Amino acid sequence: MINALMKPFRQQGQKGYVLLLVLVTTMALFISLSGILSLSLVNLSSAKRSMFDAGALYAAETGVDNAIYQLNSTSGTYTGTTTCPVAGTSGAQSAFNDTVKGKGTYQTALPAAL
Repeated sequence: MINALMKPFRQQGQKGYVLLLVLVTTMALFISLSGILSLSLVNLSSAKRSMFDAGALYAAETGVDNAIYQLNSTSGTYTGTTTCPVAGTSGAQSAFNDTVKGKGTYQTALPAAL
């Protein structure tokens, strides 16, 4: 009975070549797709790093702009600060805070004129 069922497969004469072809094709697809996935992950981490670098630059520029504003708003009567607020967290001002960019704060300390 089993021989009668297997007879059509034996007559085709393929002897597992299709299985080997499917296996080789599957391996080639797996290797190429894992390379593409690896490249995508590297690009994602690079994009995140660039975004955080830009956020740090924007926060620093905001702090500089705030310091210049403080100097200009006093019309030359500013005498400087005695302590730098960077030592504590009470002087931190928020430049941005959201789920995409994260949180960016800055602190400014303007010393007395040299």
